[in-house]
Amino acid sequence: MYSANGSWSSKYCLAELRLWAGGDPTYVWDWYKSNGCLFGSYAPNMMTGWDATLYVDGPGHHTFVLERGDIATSPPSGNRFPTMYHAVAKGTPYSWSNRYWYTGTAVWWGNVTYRRANVPGPTTDLGYGLKFFE
Repeated sequence: MYSANGSWSSKYCLAELRLWAGGDPTYVWDWYKSNGCLFGSYAPNMMTGWDATLYVDGPGHHTFVLERGDIATSPPSGNRFPTMYHAVAKGTPYSWSNRYWYTGTAVWWGNVTYRRANVPGPTTDLGYGLKFFE
């Protein structure tokens, strides 16, 4: 997961890089980017099938939370896990000084296809992605 788009606007969001199964992490063409934001407030930038946020603008700089500090209860051991991210409350002027930390939930989502064009190797990759909830 990474923060995408400029953090200075409400188009800020979270997107994902995925290494295909058996891929070499040092080889650039073995990576796939999500086809849009997986967690964001600007609907036109959202990946197909993912909804824009309802209560915050420009979520970014997230972290996955280890429940009770125990890695065995956290990703990838379970399907649902807590997250923290910062954003601006909807209806509030978008600025860094108005960013606050929020908690949410993420879940593993199966059968997510990422597509790319004009590259060597396969142009699609099917696997798990993440869905975020406020």
